[in-house]
Amino acid sequence: MKVGKGAADAIRSVHGKDYTVGTSPDVLYANSGSSRDWARMQGIPLTYTFELRDDGTFGFELPQDQIQPTCEEAYSGALHIITYAHDKTFSGAAATAATAATLWSMLLALGITGTTLM
Repeated sequence: MKVGKGAADAIRSVHGKDYTVGTSPDVLYANSGSSRDWARMQGIPLTYTFELRDDGTFGFELPQDQIQPTCEEAYSGALHIITYAHDKTFSGAAATAATAATLWSMLLALGITGTTLM
């Protein structure tokens, strides 16, 4: 919850949008078989679900003017989580925003490369 609330604070700092933090069954709906479940079974201790801006008003099809701000918010929240995971894993090696951004960019590049090669 601490990391999730920190991510929500990071998101709020971008455009003032409030995101709700809690377990999926408490905040959204009960589900199983998600990528969160798979990640936990692999021993990954931090798993999160982001439900982005729309609350159902637009049928989860954001108006064009909300896409960029939503990406900026999600990036800020994800960066907070990545920085926390880095600092927890590599104790004493505080991540700078540049280091975390580099790590995030590398992860995205690997995902894109992996998809391209398949």
